[in-house]
Amino acid sequence: MARTTYKTWNCNALTGGAARSLDAITKSGIINNDRAIASIGGQVLYFKFDADGTNAENVATHPFKVRPDDYGAGPGVWIEQVPAIVRVLQVRIVDDATDCSVDDEFDWHVPDELNGMNLIRAVSIHDAAGVTGSTTMGILNVTDAQEMLSVKAAVETGETSSRSSAIPGTIDPEHDDVATGDKIRFYIDAISSGTAPKGWTVEAAFALPMA
Repeated sequence: MARTTYKTWNCNALTGGAARSLDAITKSGIINNDRAIASIGGQVLYFKFDADGTNAENVATHPFKVRPDDYGAGPGVWIEQVPAIVRVLQVRIVDDATDCSVDDEFDWHVPDELNGMNLIRAVSIHDAAGVTGSTTMGILNVTDAQEMLSVKAAVETGETSSRSSAIPGTIDPEHDDVATGDKIRFYIDAISSGTAPKGWTVEAAFALPMA
């Protein structure tokens, strides 16, 4: 009997055909409107399967389109679902003339406007780079006693932002949601062992989950 209920797939890559890559899911196992969640470079991306889609593959500009590796058997494309509402928080925690340390942290309470949203991006930014080893950032939902990053965001030696890091941080899709009044703590978990970075700003983006 054909499946009639939607399935959500969990992926850690979009293309390449490896296990848990979005394009590795064979079309025989997908039905129209199936969902997929892909944790890529510290961001969580949402996809819906269009069984009649013939879009060219595109993972350079949003919304992304990903064809299954067996696309040649007929139509069917994964289409990224770009959230309609995104809220971005950017907060200065350490001034640009001060060395960072593992004691640095900032507590923030979720306002009404972000109730029910999910964390979709987290970036750690310094004004002057640290040297030798990485400086890493964690995000703790104090209210829920849950880490929101399954892999903490690392700013590598000589760099000033986790955007370009080999380990930009991975959002935990099981603990990415926030509710009004939640206490969220941004904290430095480890510091460069040679020279500490100076200044610290955190950028966090939140969006409504895909319906």
